Amino acid sequence: MSKTQYSNEIKEQAFLFWYDTRNDSEVVRLLKNRGYNITRTTIATWRVKLDWNTRASNIDAKKQAAQDTTISFEETLLQDLQKQKERYDVYFDNLPAGKVDNQAMYVYNQLCEKLINLRNKINPKDKKKNTGLKHENIDEIRKEILGLD
Repeated sequence: MSKTQYSNEIKEQAFLFWYDTRNDSEVVRLLKNRGYNITRTTIATWRVKLDWNTRASNIDAKKQAAQDTTISFEETLLQDLQKQKERYDVYFDNLPAGKVDNQAMYVYNQLCEKLINLRNKINPKDKKKNTGLKHENIDEIRKEILGLD
């Protein structure tokens, strides 16, 4: 039986599918959808021979390092914006009573908006908030407070 030779491009596409799914059978299905009839055994052989696990780990490490750099940059930017806001706070505290600086107010408002957006990006809050009473509490209120069964 002759072995079919596959191009490096097909092997690379197989790796990218595997990297996304980490599942040999899923890679076979995705390649089949693209017109390639490659067996799961072949994919498993490539995964071992071409050391896809190590390659995937290296890619993950690089992504994490890039994300860490982004977070560090954003945190630094947040600190700088906070310092600038504090300077404006001092400026406004020292303005004579009745004096209004519209341009400074505009900049201050923009600065506060950027601070809020950046804080939410760095530390996103849970968007799903539990509102209302829980069923257990409703039952307790009915029984103990209202005297209903």
